Amino acid sequence: MDWFRNLNTGKKMAVAFGIIEILMIGLGVFSLVQLSRVNGTTEQIVDNKMPSVRLLGSLKYDTAAMRRSELSYLLAYEHKEKWDSAMKQALDDIQQHEKLYAPLINSEEERGFDQEFRQTWEKYLAVHEKVMAMTKDNEYQANVLAQSEGNTAFEAAAVALQAEIDANDRSAAAFTRSGSELYASSRYWIIGCMVCAVLAGFGMATAMGRAISTAIVRMLTQMQEIAANNLSVDDIQVDSDDEIGQASLALNTMKNNLRDVIQTIATTAERVAGASEEISSDAE
Repeated sequence: MDWFRNLNTGKKMAVAFGIIEILMIGLGVFSLVQLSRVNGTTEQIVDNKMPSVRLLGSLKYDTAAMRRSELSYLLAYEHKEKWDSAMKQALDDIQQHEKLYAPLINSEEERGFDQEFRQTWEKYLAVHEKVMAMTKDNEYQANVLAQSEGNTAFEAAAVALQAEIDANDRSAAAFTRSGSELYASSRYWIIGCMVCAVLAGFGMATAMGRAISTAIVRMLTQMQEIAANNLSVDDIQVDSDDEIGQASLALNTMKNNLRDVIQTIATTAERVAGASEEISSDAE
């Protein structure tokens, strides 16, 4: 730290405050980066996972409505057009919700589950078409087909859809945990940086204040000794080349020069006194 002690006071203060400002700027940049990451996690949950879960829930409701309408159509003795309209509406809703959900898929796991659901749902629809065609000739056989092969196909599609919903739930929970962990770690890092900045500022301010105070006390002590006509006091110990160190050197030089001048005057006075005695003796 000799280079720091040898700086003048203005540069010392500039270096000290510069270090503190760098620490504060670093803290600000780190905080912004971490806040951006937290915001990214929040956006993933709000803009992707929540809509995904909502749309998958709608798909689950739509498929159940389709199956319910199909069975109601087969059991109805009259007004079958009511349930036929309900099935068409359910199919339209499923198609619309699948179209809205597709852009929200952002992982291979979700894409795999979605493809599995589409495949099993297509199989169910194929059975459904057979059932609807069979109702024109034999409603009993149509009911048997719907309850056997149709039920198996629908259950497979329902399982695939539920697995897709569970995958999105897990993904949303992972983002939530990530956001919480990121917040906790960011909080500790920010607190640590703040403590470091405070300690660094306090340490540098204390060191500068102590160095300046010690040098001034030494200078004051020597000035008091000089004022008390004590020129034999030791020189001030100088540890730096800043303004205070140069002032201490100048005070040492002034004290030593003043002592030399007084010693010269005393020697001259003694010589003059001796010469006066000789002149007085010769006169007598």
